[in-house]
Amino acid sequence: MTSAVERLTVGGTFVRALYYGYDVYGNLVSKSTAGVVTKYTYEITDKGPGFAASVNTLWAELNGSGTIRKTLIF
Repeated sequence: MTSAVERLTVGGTFVRALYYGYDVYGNLVSKSTAGVVTKYTYEITDKGPGFAASVNTLWAELNGSGTIRKTLIF
């Protein structure tokens, strides 16, 4: 997970927070901005993490409760 918090001044008023989650392949699997959660699913065609030739195709975008918002067909 990677995150960032924006404030008006050091230790000052909170403006927003961003959170990004990644799987072992380095694919973005979740994003949270302004309290809105988006999840991503992939077709994993790899034998294991770290293979240079891997191409993991984004398959769908889901809302925070897991309902599909968008599918991608290639």
